Amino acid sequence: MRWKKLMGLSGVIGASICGACLAKTCSRSDWILGRVSAEADDPRATVTHSMSGLKLRQVQVFFRHGARTPLNTTHGIEEVAYPSDIALRTVPHTVFKYEVVVLPDWRLKCNVSDLELHYKKTQLKGGGYAGILTTYGQQQMYELGARLRNLYIKKKKLVSPDYNPMDVVQSTDMSRTIGSARCVLAGLFGKQSLNKNGPVIIPVSESDDEILFPNSKVCSVLKKANHAAMIHYDHIPGMRKDREKVEEVLGYDPAEPHKVSFLALRDDLIARVTHGYSVPDCLAPYMDMIDRNATKMIYYAMTGQHDAERPIVTRLSAGPAMYKALDSMRRARDGKKTPKIFLYSTHDSLMVALLESLGLFDWQWPPFGADFRLELYRDREGEHWVRVLYLGQEKTIRGCDSPLVHFDEFERILEPYTIDRGGDFDQICASGVLEEIAATLLEHDQDEVETDEIKEKSEIPAGM
Repeated sequence: MRWKKLMGLSGVIGASICGACLAKTCSRSDWILGRVSAEADDPRATVTHSMSGLKLRQVQVFFRHGARTPLNTTHGIEEVAYPSDIALRTVPHTVFKYEVVVLPDWRLKCNVSDLELHYKKTQLKGGGYAGILTTYGQQQMYELGARLRNLYIKKKKLVSPDYNPMDVVQSTDMSRTIGSARCVLAGLFGKQSLNKNGPVIIPVSESDDEILFPNSKVCSVLKKANHAAMIHYDHIPGMRKDREKVEEVLGYDPAEPHKVSFLALRDDLIARVTHGYSVPDCLAPYMDMIDRNATKMIYYAMTGQHDAERPIVTRLSAGPAMYKALDSMRRARDGKKTPKIFLYSTHDSLMVALLESLGLFDWQWPPFGADFRLELYRDREGEHWVRVLYLGQEKTIRGCDSPLVHFDEFERILEPYTIDRGGDFDQICASGVLEEIAATLLEHDQDEVETDEIKEKSEIPAGM
């Protein structure tokens, strides 16, 4: 079947993990961490290493933007206000001179992105519009930057306290992620250091070139996975019954066209709770159910609903960003000139896909300000190791028994989930691979009529 060929192209078929090899390579981190090997005759058992024997060479930091106003309001409950003089004011200690440029030609950005224009259509009570980084969100990201400063400048001395333009920051082309990048930089380097040598450059990509969220605009396979989870979610087991219950609680008339999206409803409620507002009494007993169903929606939108499609959809969602990160890590490993720290200001959608690519997704929605880090270390023998952290905690990735993984093994584990834009990516995206895997399993209407509402929804990436 053609879909098997495409799965091979995506790095899934023929890339199965050898258990024996996996155990051998991953367990090498035991002695690096100072644990005794289980093999008594293993010469490594006599060698005691610790994290202090490793030198940090590079770190990649992906972070979700800070707290923001909701992307949607909910029919049937009173809208809350986010007053511009309190919730939307700029935090002074995050302000410095910066310019936003558009990759790949580094031209000065002049226009508002299409996604930003879409969110501006939803005007909120109190001032502002949907999806704006709030005052609390700015402080949240400043504090993330301060934590990174304490670790990578003060403790590990990876980078200088003074901002170096060689250090890389990149954002998606939205005000909340650009603002989050600004605040993380302010916390990491301080506004005085950032103001020393002219404006700091924050690059963004054109929408067609974006890799810092799963780009359904340029990939029909991702678009179909999004449709299945975001528009045809009633096909997800149990979701229709739960939806009808919530609509009943909200007083919806079954004859009316209003249809609750758990993803949109959760977004509204989480924004309220984050900024000190309460959940409406009628919905409070259903918060766990709303969160559970919304999390299913974003997970399926980013990774596919079924096991057969999950490796392909996850690779298309996370693969371009992970490819970029791995390429930078290889350059550092090979001694080539490359930045020591990379900061990527992104969204929950990419965080879900990145976590899934490493077997770390735990069915918890990535919170505002969540950070996902890849640390590259070198030991005394010149070998390189990777440590993965999420929310500041080290994690053990798929197939390994320790948080520290030899770089060669890390590459091998990630191979089925990395892909560069162009080439294989375009070929898979233009294919009918999801239908060919199992037309009866993909829960979306093959003959759907694309109304204006569905067309608009399909152009907006899930999560964000």
